[in-house]
Amino acid sequence: MYNADYYKAIAADVAKVIRLIYKPENWAQGSMAKSSDGECLYDPFSPNAVRFCVVGAAYKTNCADKTIAWLETESIKCGYFDTTKLNDQNDHATVIKELLMFLRKLDRKTFNELKKELNIK
Repeated sequence: MYNADYYKAIAADVAKVIRLIYKPENWAQGSMAKSSDGECLYDPFSPNAVRFCVVGAAYKTNCADKTIAWLETESIKCGYFDTTKLNDQNDHATVIKELLMFLRKLDRKTFNELKKELNIK
């Protein structure tokens, strides 16, 4: 199977996604990214992009393809059709909770460090 470094790399990517969308004002639904006035942007690298869905945040933070695939698999395991549905069918708090759960499964150390960094109880 895969070694610990493989999963630690994915964990580091998932932590970047959580950091980017942790504040509700940086999170989006219904589009990969949105501008400050709510315009849907389908390119998370647009200079106007300030809010991101989970997938948009993964691209914006340059996550590896294996991370995007892993997020998809974990979303499906949780009963969602895909990562987009995880993002778009839930409120912000639930999305963050699910991502933190994914991170905890990957690497407890990264999970605990991120909780401390973001002051999550």
